[in-house]
Amino acid sequence: MVTTSPPVTPGGPVVRVPVLEALRAHLPVELRSRLIGCLEKPDELVLLAESAAWAGRLKLALSGNTLLGGGKRVTVKLAPRGAAGR
Repeated sequence: MVTTSPPVTPGGPVVRVPVLEALRAHLPVELRSRLIGCLEKPDELVLLAESAAWAGRLKLALSGNTLLGGGKRVTVKLAPRGAAGR
């Protein structure tokens, strides 16, 4: 599982939070369950959406968030068929 390790509270212990859950926390509630996966590459963060319609909505919701990828390019793609059930 890909994880991120920033401290949850300043000065507190480092807590590893799954990247997918951290990303979902930055999304509107209605879109959180539609983000079904993510892949961290050296220069890109690939987000996988449940359907093409939800991928479009995710792109719009994320378009103004410049901090989300941590300086990486953020790409939203349609998840492979059957990935939503994993």
